[in-house]
Amino acid sequence: MTPIKIVSAVAVVSMLLCNGSIVAAVVLLEQHRQSATNTASDAAIHLSQVCTEKSGFQRVSVLYSLPRALLFWAMTVSSLQGVFVFLGLFQACAVGALFALVIGMRKAALACSSRECRWFRRAWNRLRGSVPDDSHLDLSPTKCMV
Repeated sequence: MTPIKIVSAVAVVSMLLCNGSIVAAVVLLEQHRQSATNTASDAAIHLSQVCTEKSGFQRVSVLYSLPRALLFWAMTVSSLQGVFVFLGLFQACAVGALFALVIGMRKAALACSSRECRWFRRAWNRLRGSVPDDSHLDLSPTKCMV
């Protein structure tokens, strides 16, 4: 396979990931367009339907994060294509730069997610403290509402 074909294949993968991100976002937006008029009881019913005992809200959270994840990978693959073009496909420095790029992006993603988790936990604890007489409710984020 020639370098031009490889770079072209990487461009196609990036384009497909980007288009998948857009399609997933549009599908989610259309699915929840009617939710603006829903009541709290409608939301509770919906959450109890999408939550499973085995995986909780994991399936739904993966679906909701799909557009952002696909866009992230599209940008990663696009950057990979830039590295291939700029440094040359078969040079050792291109492989090293690619490795550093992937490791750096992974570390950045982990750092962001841990900060977001800390923020979420603080907000959750504040919310739990502000709800009066919630002893009859199980407000833990890992439990399903039944």
